[in-house]
Amino acid sequence: MSANTPIFHHYALSPFSEKVRKIFGYKQLAWNSVQAPPVMPKPDQIALTGGYRKAPILQVGHDVYCDTKLISRVIDRLKPERPLIPAGSEAATLMIERWVDQTLFFAAVAVFFQPAGLAAFAEGLPPSLGVDGFLKDRGAMFAQGGTLPGPQLESARAELPAIFSTIEAQLGAKPFLGGDAPTQVDFAVYNPIWFIYANKGIAAELDGFPKLKAWVARILTFGDGPHTEMDGAQAVELCRAAKTSQAPLPGMALSLPQAKLGDRVKIGASDYAPDQVEGELVIANAFELAVRREDPRAGTVIVHFPPEAFSLTKVG
Repeated sequence: MSANTPIFHHYALSPFSEKVRKIFGYKQLAWNSVQAPPVMPKPDQIALTGGYRKAPILQVGHDVYCDTKLISRVIDRLKPERPLIPAGSEAATLMIERWVDQTLFFAAVAVFFQPAGLAAFAEGLPPSLGVDGFLKDRGAMFAQGGTLPGPQLESARAELPAIFSTIEAQLGAKPFLGGDAPTQVDFAVYNPIWFIYANKGIAAELDGFPKLKAWVARILTFGDGPHTEMDGAQAVELCRAAKTSQAPLPGMALSLPQAKLGDRVKIGASDYAPDQVEGELVIANAFELAVRREDPRAGTVIVHFPPEAFSLTKVG
């Protein structure tokens, strides 16, 4: 196994994890799979991240990447063939991903939280957890605060018909939202729509949009790519054994008013689940912030975040 073979920590029912799995499939990039718990506690993930609890995360050596916007860019660098962000689409990709994360995702989740959606979802959860345990965990996550209020069914009912109709119209011209081949826009939008499509309790929400459903089916044909299952504890040990850090993504250096490289800082999500990760700031550019931290189990870990929707504060 190559030291640069990515290790993906995810769980089957996670829509953001599904987004990345289909990117692996489209790229046909080999990866190692760690099935992470859907709720806390997540001892292996926390050993790697230092506190970040959302799924999924991507591990390459002792570099750990949080948030799928950043993970997608890392995958594009690992395998540049079939680029996810073709030249000329950079701005549109950035704006659409932000809209997906802040609007479309929460609209889909609001629909999912209906009784029929939860009942179908519960069938895929571990029996020891159940839907009540899942809801308790997510309730605690949103109770931590953040800039987003969480799922709102009334807003979703007002927004989704126009969203689905617009996607349906665009797919009448080309097989993918990005044109003749899929791009990061397709995988970003697919993520929350798959959450509805794959849930038999609410899948009827997409009835009346045949082109949208056919588009989902086309993305599903990519599969998950070649991968091997791995235990989380083994992934932590591989992090400890890794000696070489990944180079920063190319991007303009950030001049942060609150901290500089070498300072001890905390980074956490600003939208929801704002768990803080503390370490030495080692990267600050337009596409990533990263801290170096030491963990009793994982050793030296470089934890990476996108600057967007994350806040950074200096310690002390």
